[in-house]
Amino acid sequence: MSQERTKTPLTVTHDGEPLVIIYPATPQPQRPAFGAIKGSGEILGDIIASVIPATTWEALQ
Repeated sequence: MSQERTKTPLTVTHDGEPLVIIYPATPQPQRPAFGAIKGSGEILGDIIASVIPATTWEALQ
């Protein structure tokens, strides 16, 4: 019988001695692909202003 169907732990042995017990993974709840982190950010300052003043831009001189 398949371990996938029974969801029981699988014991791996060597010479009759158990080496490791493998437990089935628990299913994770599905999250939406879009909007998963909506509302988790915070704007702390001016996101439009330049970091350096425009007078120091080489392209404007």
